[in-house]
Amino acid sequence: MQTKPDRPVRGPIDREQLLRLIEAVMRGMRERSELLDHFECRLAHIDPGPETDVLVAQAARHRRELQTTRRELARIGCSLLSHACAAR
Repeated sequence: MQTKPDRPVRGPIDREQLLRLIEAVMRGMRERSELLDHFECRLAHIDPGPETDVLVAQAARHRRELQTTRRELARIGCSLLSHACAAR
């Protein structure tokens, strides 16, 4: 049984395009990880209150997005542990 792709396929991309795409995704993940660290640090140093709820929600959103991105990269054969991709 054949499954439909999540998104329409535009056609093959070359190695350089793939590497630029993966590098952009990795930059985005680094930025999101830094934001998550910031939120967690603030949470560790503030008293519970309305701001806490906002920070918890933001941190949860960033964790979910990071996990989703990791799964997507794994699906195309990329390893985040070594920062290498099977396409290289």
